[in-house]
Amino acid sequence: KIQTPNPDFDNEAVRYEHRFGAFAALLDPPLAPYSQYKDVVTLTEDISPKDLYQIASKDFSQARQIFTSIQQARDSDEELKNLITVSKTNLVVTSLLARDSSNRSLSFDFSLHPYFPMSCYQNCFL
Repeated sequence: KIQTPNPDFDNEAVRYEHRFGAFAALLDPPLAPYSQYKDVVTLTEDISPKDLYQIASKDFSQARQIFTSIQQARDSDEELKNLITVSKTNLVVTSLLARDSSNRSLSFDFSLHPYFPMSCYQNCFL
């Protein structure tokens, strides 16, 4: 017979701490406490897809503005240009999804950046 784990050691908070504990020593970005993580998860469970797309659209707009301001202080940086393109494209796609996300098929294009993909309807064309 398999024993049931002790709930004091087998709950979501403990799993969160074990999973992200290795990152606690890093200063930037600071590790979010479990309570903050739980608040965000609870918040996003209750938000409509339309509202989530609107929030994402605002975030991509802010990212684009930050990247553009950094670009002005630097000489031509190809990665920065690619991040601006990704931010602009994702801003447009999430704005369109906020208006109507029904029957939309998304794909993700990692050709400009290995970690931050562009969101595209069906096929991505640059």
